[in-house]
Amino acid sequence: MSQFEDYLQGKPLTPELAAMKRGEDPEDAPASRTSKVVVMPGVKAVARELDDNDRESLRRLKLEPGWPILLRMLDMRLQNQEDAVKRVSKDSPFDGKVPGLWAEIKALEAVRLSITAMIDNETQILEQNEAAKRVPYCDYEVEAHDE
Repeated sequence: MSQFEDYLQGKPLTPELAAMKRGEDPEDAPASRTSKVVVMPGVKAVARELDDNDRESLRRLKLEPGWPILLRMLDMRLQNQEDAVKRVSKDSPFDGKVPGLWAEIKALEAVRLSITAMIDNETQILEQNEAAKRVPYCDYEVEAHDE
């Protein structure tokens, strides 16, 4: 039986959905206990903590000439989509697709803000780690000796 037929019959498609249907906490379902990390050839797994080398790479990324270009491209994409939705809502304001299109724009905005906030946060952590490693400055004066 296909997943579509199972769906039409009301059968849960995943162990998490089955647990929810039984009234259990989906976190206790067996499949949610194992981490599902997709490993692609040539790409590091992302399910690990960032170290200072990773944070340094993020700091350098923000200094690259392509970083503001990427942000500008994302902003242009958001603005173009927003303009398109405004045109659609002006032409047919009661179209059922309009709220979904606005939700998509808000989701893209949230992703853009989240990416920049995560990078900013990680670079701040790096700066704090570097400050903690620095030797504190002596606040006493050293007398000069005349010879």
